[in-house]
This record gives sequence, C-alpha cells and structure tokens, in this order.
Amino acid sequence: MDNASLTQKLNLHALWVKSAEADGCRLNLEYEDLRGLTLPNGTLVGAKLNSADFRGSNLEHADFTGADLGEADFRDTNLERSNFSVANLRGARFAGAHLSNATLERANQQYADFRDTDLTGATLNEARLMGSNFRRADMNNAILRGVDLGCADLREANLTRADFAYADLRGANFDGAIVDSKTNFSHAKMDDDSVTTIHHILAHSR
Repeated sequence: MDNASLTQKLNLHALWVKSAEADGCRLNLEYEDLRGLTLPNGTLVGAKLNSADFRGSNLEHADFTGADLGEADFRDTNLERSNFSVANLRGARFAGAHLSNATLERANQQYADFRDTDLTGATLNEARLMGSNFRRADMNNAILRGVDLGCADLREANLTRADFAYADLRGANFDGAIVDSKTNFSHAKMDDDSVTTIHHILAHSR
C-alpha cells in the first residue's frame, strides 16, 4: 500500500474514532503488508488488522484499544507504551518485540507468541493468555493481576518483581524462569508442579 492511500485511510479512521463512528470510516488493513511502518502515537482504536504484517515497525505509544489483531505479526516491532486494552490478539506474533510499559489489559491473547519479548513494566491485568508462549521474555516488574495463563510457556522468562496476584497459573511451565522475593503469587491458582518449580527456583536464588 502506498503512503498516500495509507495516510488517507488513517485520517478517515481518526475521524471515525473522534466522531464515535458517526463520520469517517473504520480502518481495515487485514492481511496488509505494513512492514517497516513508522506511526508513533498512531490512532488505531477499533481497527480491523487481522493478519496484518507490522514486522520491524515503529508503533511506539500507538493506541490499538479494541482493535481486531488476530494473528497479526509484530515481530521485532517497537511497541513501547502502546495500548492494546480489550484488543483481540489471539495468535498474534510478538517475538523479539519491545513492549515495555505497554498496556494489554483484558485483551484476548490466547496462543500468542511473546518469545524473547521485552515486557518490562507492562500491564496485562485480567488478560486471557492461555497457551501463550513467553519463553525467555523479560517481564520484570510487569503487572499480571487476575490473568489466565493456563498452560502458558514461561520457561526461562525473567519474572522478577512481576505481580501474578489472583492469576490462574494452572498448567503453566516455569522451568528455568527467574523469580525473586518480590515476585508476587498471592492468591494465584497453581498446580502442584508449578508450586514445586517456583519453590525450587527461589531456594536456589538465595
């Protein structure tokens, strides 16, 4: 897609958002190749972006609230301080992306790929993360209160100072994860294997 067409679509979408859907037109870039896009502070609220390819883009502080992003590709993308609240991110790919201080509250992120992703200081409260892959992700100081991480892969992830209070962690794999005394598991639902693994990690980190 050429820059002029994309700019026109983005302007119409911004009007659609600002007018509460009375004017403009909802952005639809499903399946589009948007690699290398530079759109910091972009307004993508409620946009239809399923399977769009954003690899290597700069989308810092972009607002994707309520957007449809199923199976979208954000690998190696700058998404620092971006907002994905209540967005559909089922099966989205974030491997190697920068999501520090991003907001992903109440988003559907089932089976998403967050391998090697920077999620430091990110907020994911009440997100659906069942079956997602966080292997080697940096989740230092991330807030994940009330999330559903059932059967998620957290192997070798950095979970120092992360807050998992009231989270559902049953079936999650914590092998090789890094936790410390500030990692909060209060009131979290955990199976015996997870509890044993975390206690083992804590015992060897002292």
